[in-house]
Amino acid sequence: MATKDNGDEPQKIPWPTRLKDRLVGYMGVGAWRQVVLTHVTELRVRLNAAEEASPATPSTTNLSLNSGQRAALIEGARGHLDAADDAANRRFGILTGAVVERAWTNIHEATLNLLELAPEDELESWGVDVRAFARLHLRHGDPHRVAIEETLLGRPPTPKPLEKEHQKLAVGVLRAAFAAASVEKTRARSFRNVVLVGSAVLAVIAVALAAFGWFHSDMLSLCFPAKATPRVSPGNVVCPNGGHSPGPYDISLVAGLGVAAAALTTAVSLSKLDGRSAPYSIPLVLALLKLPAGAVSAVLGMVMISGSLIPGLDKLDSQGQILAWAALFGAGQQAATHFVDTKGQEIIENVRGAAGLSSDSLV
Repeated sequence: MATKDNGDEPQKIPWPTRLKDRLVGYMGVGAWRQVVLTHVTELRVRLNAAEEASPATPSTTNLSLNSGQRAALIEGARGHLDAADDAANRRFGILTGAVVERAWTNIHEATLNLLELAPEDELESWGVDVRAFARLHLRHGDPHRVAIEETLLGRPPTPKPLEKEHQKLAVGVLRAAFAAASVEKTRARSFRNVVLVGSAVLAVIAVALAAFGWFHSDMLSLCFPAKATPRVSPGNVVCPNGGHSPGPYDISLVAGLGVAAAALTTAVSLSKLDGRSAPYSIPLVLALLKLPAGAVSAVLGMVMISGSLIPGLDKLDSQGQILAWAALFGAGQQAATHFVDTKGQEIIENVRGAAGLSSDSLV
């Protein structure tokens, strides 16, 4: 057992406490957290440079701001970065998205503060970033996108740097693009949560069916009349366990084959998903949904055959036939979850940062 030194003598740490600490530690390790913390560090470097710049030098300072305005923007950016850092180090709130939204919203606000502080020498690079981000997240015809396009491209469309008089416009455009990107990711997170809840419900149903079959195998029988042979007398039945009477493993065996078949179809369906930097691991969540769906589908399919709801399929007279149909019904969950896959692909494509510049890359 692990111990803790309190200065006097080592104390034993109970295993529940150690387990809790490990789980909390694992929850703190995530790609999004590392990206957030990296952006916070980079923004702090830029902020420190802006704070130390000479207020009388056009190449390092926005001369249109007085000392009070500069101090307010610097202080605001520092507060936003502290809030983003705090959110990234919190252990809970991932499913609701509270800490994720707090982290990125504060990073976005700090970025906007830096854009307002930017001197003329840096506006050209800022203009390229703002225009690219607006194209990525703002729809065609959006007033903000139209304004920045006309400002930077002019008429006729020739490359044109962002000028000082358009700095406020760039801030407004970038704020609108950040808001649009946030809406895209909120939709992705909501979809992820719905699929996770559905997966949990199906898993509970599958476990409940297996438990019911274990304790009441005669009430939910998946056995079929056996074909009469010299060794098998008329009236006998054949069951998934290979015997001639219902057993506690019948439903568990059928559900297990359904899960195995669903896993095979999952590999095929995932190969069709464009999961490049997919937010919230949507392809993985979709794969998890299919496993309990396969188990439930296999059991319900065999119940329907047993109840003669499918004409011509009530004469399964061997264990092999029963198990084969169970696997087929397990794979058949793809027909139902296909619509969820389609929606997932649509969500991935709508989070346009997944294919290029993302809301967390503009800092």
